[in-house]
Amino acid sequence: GFTVASDGTPIVVDNQGVFNPSNEFIRVSKGGFYGHFLMKRDDSNVAAFQPDEADSVIGGSKYQLPPTVHMPQQLVARSPAQPMELKGLQGELSVYNGQFLLPDVTKGTMTRIFNEKVGETWQGAVFKHSSGYDEAGENGFTAGPNRLIEGPDGKYYIGGIGHGGLWRILGAPGEPYTGLQRLSFRPTGERPESFNEMVAVRDTKEGLEIEFFRPLKSAPEMKGLSMRQWTYIPTNGYGGPEVGLESLTPKSLTLSNDGKRLRIAVDGLRDNSPPFVTRKEYSNENVGW
Repeated sequence: GFTVASDGTPIVVDNQGVFNPSNEFIRVSKGGFYGHFLMKRDDSNVAAFQPDEADSVIGGSKYQLPPTVHMPQQLVARSPAQPMELKGLQGELSVYNGQFLLPDVTKGTMTRIFNEKVGETWQGAVFKHSSGYDEAGENGFTAGPNRLIEGPDGKYYIGGIGHGGLWRILGAPGEPYTGLQRLSFRPTGERPESFNEMVAVRDTKEGLEIEFFRPLKSAPEMKGLSMRQWTYIPTNGYGGPEVGLESLTPKSLTLSNDGKRLRIAVDGLRDNSPPFVTRKEYSNENVGW
């Protein structure tokens, strides 16, 4: 998937594969290399722009830049396609402007990407937005969502695609593999005013801050919050498991006066700093947690 953000930044979405254990949403920076290594063989060339220092057999995550947002395989994404930036939303929906909707062809989902700039680095979060095969197309997708565009009516039009075997939306009974649908970006149902969700997750010095669409009446109980972190080790095989899975325990939860922002103080959040996790010649250096 590929698009250009409103600030002119190229956005690339990469599928899990060789030397890439997770699907990735990337705001491309000039001169950056994002780890799509290819092995040097007699019948093929190495990847374009692959750093000369990188060993084409074992890669080298220290030569790559991390993605803006990881989208774990199967849990969140499987075949992410063309992202589309949300712009021009009015009223209470304006909080989503600058975020991206991202269809997934074979998982049959639509995710939403929030991104923020911390210092000179872009990072962000991914949220499940809508999903599921539905033959009638009333409460789900009729085909694997692939291309996405905003129409003159303010609605979003989805081009669905697919094929037999692995290359079709999960849950589909068979042909047709294609479709065209219209999506309205607003809460629906009998009581849309009761709809609430996480709008954004931001980095803070103490931990994280979650922004909600509507105010919370009170801060949730600490025991109701589950936090985990893990990393990946890129290898020359396809994909890769979660590595170093750790549970985190919040120290405190603080709700803002307007009830829309929940601050979580937590120790132990990891980044791209040492110590790195190594397995044989491979390391999680620059992959992140």
